[in-house]
Amino acid sequence: FDSYCLENIREIDGALLSGFHLAPFKEYQKIFPKKIAQIKSWKDKNQEIFIHAEMGSFQSPQIMQSLLLLLPQIPVDSLGLNEDELAASEGLLPGSLPGSLPGQWQEMMRAAERMRESLGLFRVAVHTRDYILSVMLKGKITAAQELSALQSGVDAAAALAATGSITGQPPEEVNPLGLAAKEELCCKGATTAGRGAFLHSGDEIVSLMPSLLAKKPRITVGLG
Repeated sequence: FDSYCLENIREIDGALLSGFHLAPFKEYQKIFPKKIAQIKSWKDKNQEIFIHAEMGSFQSPQIMQSLLLLLPQIPVDSLGLNEDELAASEGLLPGSLPGSLPGQWQEMMRAAERMRESLGLFRVAVHTRDYILSVMLKGKITAAQELSALQSGVDAAAALAATGSITGQPPEEVNPLGLAAKEELCCKGATTAGRGAFLHSGDEIVSLMPSLLAKKPRITVGLG
């Protein structure tokens, strides 16, 4: 696998990293540096590759902190996590607030901003059952492209929840809590685009996309 990547990495546009949360507690200190070095070799050979890391439910805050502090070495461009994982990261990084638990979308946004800045990332996205919220620097991706991607993710997750397949028909009803968050963001000056909205804030773009409501879900695990 590594040989193939090194031979073809210049032809690859992006990479998705996941599964770090499955590393055993007794072995993660050996596993992480090796994997980070492997992934960094891709970035060294192709500076244009876009790398997104997806978090998971870590068995120990110590493991999560270790990974977060290693990601800038690659460097990773984008990080995705849910609200529980975001809350677990608070207090583990410089600039975060010890013991704080993001609740409202405004608090979630501020926590994502702190994480993005602390780790020096281009983008941090937080997916919840009510909406996806992303904070990214201006430059690599336009607000319209980001909202289109978030909407595609929402549609796929909703289709999977409702039908058991990401190729199924997603439900049409928009999550009312996500819709309320979007409207509150618009009250702060955000621009509506499709089902979502985006706000230019300094050198950052905040995007929010409400989820769709699957009233009788067939699947609830792994929708992030």
